[in-house]
Amino acid sequence: AALVCGIAAQWAQVQTRMFDGQSSFPIRQPADFFVLGVATVIGLAIGLSLPFFIELMRTDILAAPAFAKYAAIKQFLPNDKKYSEAILDDVAAREFVKINCLGDRVLEIPISSETTCGDILDELKRMLDLDTGASQYGMFVRLPGQCDALIDSRIPVHAQMVHMESMLSPTNRQATAANNIPSADGSANVTSSASDGAQGYEFVFNVFHFPCHRTPISLVEEDFMFERAMDAFLWRRLPCSANTMTRLASLRCQCIFGDYKPTSTALPDRPFVHPAQIDGLHPPVMLDSKATSVKGKRRSGVAKGKVTLGVSFERMSKSEYDATIAAILSKWSQLDGMMIEDARCAFMDIVKEWPFYRHAVFDIKQSTYADWPTNLWFLVGPDNISFHRKHCRQPLAEFALEEIESMGAPLPARFHMVIGGKPLDFETKRVLEIALLLKQYCIQRAKLYRSK
Repeated sequence: AALVCGIAAQWAQVQTRMFDGQSSFPIRQPADFFVLGVATVIGLAIGLSLPFFIELMRTDILAAPAFAKYAAIKQFLPNDKKYSEAILDDVAAREFVKINCLGDRVLEIPISSETTCGDILDELKRMLDLDTGASQYGMFVRLPGQCDALIDSRIPVHAQMVHMESMLSPTNRQATAANNIPSADGSANVTSSASDGAQGYEFVFNVFHFPCHRTPISLVEEDFMFERAMDAFLWRRLPCSANTMTRLASLRCQCIFGDYKPTSTALPDRPFVHPAQIDGLHPPVMLDSKATSVKGKRRSGVAKGKVTLGVSFERMSKSEYDATIAAILSKWSQLDGMMIEDARCAFMDIVKEWPFYRHAVFDIKQSTYADWPTNLWFLVGPDNISFHRKHCRQPLAEFALEEIESMGAPLPARFHMVIGGKPLDFETKRVLEIALLLKQYCIQRAKLYRSK
């Protein structure tokens, strides 16, 4: 303040100094005293306010890391939702993330606020020596009683954690509880009695898509293909009869637990080996109508015959559930002495009887074709796509990837395709995953043709 006052006084003297020609002393103007007074007031104001500004700057500097931490998370979250500060604080303090891969094997990966799901994928592929594999892998999120959903590799892990834990908070659990009851067509998901992970969800590392052409694969890739087939079986994405389910479950027991022990009277709680352990339901019952006609040819439709309108699920009673478990134990006891590798091969031989076992299965709602059911399965594979009635092995329509003329998502939950000059629209919650999968398969097909 004193420095400011001194400079202001000198400036005023220089500007107002005047000489009369007869005296060497300047004639001071009255304005000099006014300028000095103003300078003094300004200096005092700056001196008194300076500590306040210093404290404000210090507070901003200390708060900058926390602000940056939340900013990195919130920029990837929907703006129309409010997130609890307690959840943000808890997630931002986490330094490790647990990833489930190959059954019950769990790996811990160190993370920071800037670690993305793509960084986790790169680290896992390096750890498992999958950098040069033929298949491509993805990071999925698994909710209780639901199929795995692909996560965008650009999203930070902390942001995905905040989103999932906010969705699974007690206030949101009650709002979504009614959606976990299976409907008549089995379109809704069923909540498992066992919790998947401490937070009610878990991250899964698994195969995203398979190679288009036959190439040698490593033993680790074979393990992932086996687990992918097992997941499809457990989440009822592999249509099969009750007897086939029992056979697959017994082979799975042989792979995990080894030979049957006569003292065993029940299956272990985890890992699951049969879909009934998750949802407690009977195999779906097909609801057929009278014979009708669905026009088309071999790769663009199905022939005339009995059309399935939908499926019906019935919940098992305790006696029926116990009978199912007893049947699994009985078949498991007949596999005594079978090697684990032989059990795996037998399991995969049954799975491969369905030509679409390598396809990813998506639940969709279509309104383009009146002679098709509204709720369908949309299957995406390395060489073709197909539309199925839910839990039906035979396709309604099957198209090669080369027949797709255009595709896109005009709306967030709507997918549009043009196949053979005919448009086809359907609704789904997994638009991004379908688009990425089709894009990767089309790129692989194009590379394969160029190489030939």
